[in-house]
Amino acid sequence: DVLTSNTDYTVSGVASGAADSAITDTGTAVGSTMTVGGPTITAAMSTSPIATSYVVGASGVTMGKLILTAGTTEKVKITSVKISADDATAFATTSSANSNITNVYLQDAVSGALYGSKQNFTDGTPDYVNFTGIENLTLEKGASATLNVVVDFPSGSTTYYVGVKNPTTEITGVGMQSNASLAAADINGGTTTAIASTGATIASSGDLVVSKSSDMPNAVFLWVCPPHAIT
Repeated sequence: DVLTSNTDYTVSGVASGAADSAITDTGTAVGSTMTVGGPTITAAMSTSPIATSYVVGASGVTMGKLILTAGTTEKVKITSVKISADDATAFATTSSANSNITNVYLQDAVSGALYGSKQNFTDGTPDYVNFTGIENLTLEKGASATLNVVVDFPSGSTTYYVGVKNPTTEITGVGMQSNASLAAADINGGTTTAIASTGATIASSGDLVVSKSSDMPNAVFLWVCPPHAIT
């Protein structure tokens, strides 16, 4: 509040009983500015793990890492995350990811806590899984959590990516103090650009690389003397 003139309030003399009109007022009273904010988060996919090849049959593979960071206004409880998979980082096409990537789950990179239940991708454009009803993921003010996207590779021979196609609509949450739900503008500043992991290539077999050890002796000539007869 800002008081700039005597029309903003009325006074009277306590001892004298003087009326407001008889009292001369001087100065102003300016309060501090208070900014009211709501819950916000940023979402990004880590550059780790680097682009890697995996052999068919690999299981428990961390295919990507989703990093969620709360704003500094209040704690945020994340309630759902939609993860997409595709053979392109825009997540705009159909692919065989739903056939070649199975047993998908979200796991905290530090505590090992699971967020939602293990699922398989649903066929779509792109293929996706919805982790809903999350109750145990709360971000402190200004703090981050890293969610590993863990999968199995039962088949395939393609490079795939995982991530969030549209963070502003595919991640939901609520402010712990305000109880206000995250709006589209509260996630990545309203930017709808897809966030994607590095590529994971499925191979039908592995490669064996044979190389010389660095401490292998250099080639030398060895003279072998013929045996002497013993008489």
